[in-house]
Amino acid sequence: MAILRSHSYVHWNYFLALEEDLDRLSRYVDLAEGNDATYSIEIARLFLGASSEVDVVLKQLCRKHNSESAATTINAYFEAVSEACPISLDLKCKFPDMA
Repeated sequence: MAILRSHSYVHWNYFLALEEDLDRLSRYVDLAEGNDATYSIEIARLFLGASSEVDVVLKQLCRKHNSESAATTINAYFEAVSEACPISLDLKCKFPDMA
C-alpha cells in the first residue's frame, strides 16, 4: 500500500478558507454598502489575513520573475510584478447574495 501525494496549492487553499470565513461573517453582518463602517475583531482578522497573504504571494511572484530583485515592501513587490505580468487595478468582486 502506497501513500499517494499530489501538489498542494497552499495559497489557493488559504484563499478558500478566507472565503469561507467571509461567508460565515456575512451571516451576521450584511455585506452591503450601509455597513462599510462596521467594525469587529473578526472583520479586522479577515483584512489582516487577506492582506498578509497578498504580501506573501506578491513577494513570491516578484522573486519568481526576478530572483535578484531588491524589492522589500508590498508596493515594491507590486511594481515589480506589474512589470512582469500586468495586473488590472479595475478588478471587481461580486458577492453572490448582493444585488
